[in-house]
Amino acid sequence: MRKGIMLPLLLALIAAGIYAMLVHNAEKSLNDAKAMKTVLVTLRDIKEREVIRGEYLKPVKIPAAYVQKDAFTYSNASDLDKV
Repeated sequence: MRKGIMLPLLLALIAAGIYAMLVHNAEKSLNDAKAMKTVLVTLRDIKEREVIRGEYLKPVKIPAAYVQKDAFTYSNASDLDKV
């Protein structure tokens, strides 16, 4: 091969590798965002200083992308007791 072709070919291969890595990371983050998480939501307004009871809450599945950072996630019945 001629020397004039080697450098552009090498740069193109490096750029293709970086592009493939970026696409893979973006695809992974989209798949993670689509995963469903179970969170606890209230069935009615809870007033200040009111004791929270289990009957005021229910578990609901929502996409992980929409879970707020302070949300109570729910995986089993003992999680309801912790709230």
